[in-house]
Amino acid sequence: ITVSDAGVDSVQINFNQNIAPGIIYHVTVSNVTDCANNAIVEVTKDFGIGKTPVYGDLLFTEIMPDPSPVIGLPEEEFIEIYNNSTSLINLEGIKLADATDTTTLAAFNLLPNNYLILSSTGNLSDFSPFGNSLGVASFPSLGNTIDSLYLFLSNNTLIDKLFYTAGFYRDATKDDGGYSLERIYFAEQCVQSLNWTASTDAKGGTPGKQNAVFNTKLDNTAPLVTNVNIEGTNAILIYFDEVIDSLSLKNGTYSFDNGLTIKGITV
Repeated sequence: ITVSDAGVDSVQINFNQNIAPGIIYHVTVSNVTDCANNAIVEVTKDFGIGKTPVYGDLLFTEIMPDPSPVIGLPEEEFIEIYNNSTSLINLEGIKLADATDTTTLAAFNLLPNNYLILSSTGNLSDFSPFGNSLGVASFPSLGNTIDSLYLFLSNNTLIDKLFYTAGFYRDATKDDGGYSLERIYFAEQCVQSLNWTASTDAKGGTPGKQNAVFNTKLDNTAPLVTNVNIEGTNAILIYFDEVIDSLSLKNGTYSFDNGLTIKGITV
C-alpha cells in the first residue's frame, strides 16, 4: 500500500497478481478516518477491466427506427444492446454500423446482464433517465422500413448483426412510427424475423430494461407437411407450411414402408 503524503484523498494498492480482464472485483473499505477523526462507514465498491467481446457477447435487443409520432419516449432514434456474457465488457473501439455508415463506440464498461442505450451524443440527456446510456458520435440514421446493423471489432470480427424490415413489427398500427422493435429471445432463432416484434409497452418501447415482449411465444401453431415431391429416382423433397429449424429437420424422424431405407438427409 502506497500513500504519497500525510494528508491525501487517495491511496494506491498494488497487487501480486494482474487484474484479469472481464472479472468484476470488489473492494471493501473500513477503519479509515479523516483528519477530524471521523470514521468511514464500511463500504464495498466494484472495479474491473472490461474484456474484448466475442460473437454473441453483445446483442442488439431493441431499436427505434422511426420515433414519430411520439407515443411516450423521446422523439429520437436509439439502439439498445445487452451484455449477454458473464464478464465485464469494454466497448471502447467497437464499431457500430448500418448499411451506409460506420462509427466507433467510446469507452464504457458494461456489466453482465445489463442493457445499454446508444443514441447520438446530442440526445444522451434524453435517454439517461431510462438507464445506462452512451452517446455515439455520428450515430447512424436508421432506416424506417429496412436497414442492417452490425457490431464488430476493429479487426472486423463480427459481434452481432441485425437485418430488419417493417414486416418485423407484425402490427400495421405500429409500423408507422412511435414504437420500437424488440428482440424476443436472447438465443438466435432459425429465422431472425421470428425473433423480433413491435413493443407492447404503453410508452412505445422499453429502452434500458427488459423488453416487454421478452420470451413471448408468438407462434403456437405446429407446422404441417404440405407436399411431397419425387426428386429423380431415389429421393423425395418434403415441403412444410412454415420455416423449420434446420437442426430439427436433420434430427427429425422419417419412416417409410415397402423396403425404402434412408441413405442421407439434406437440408
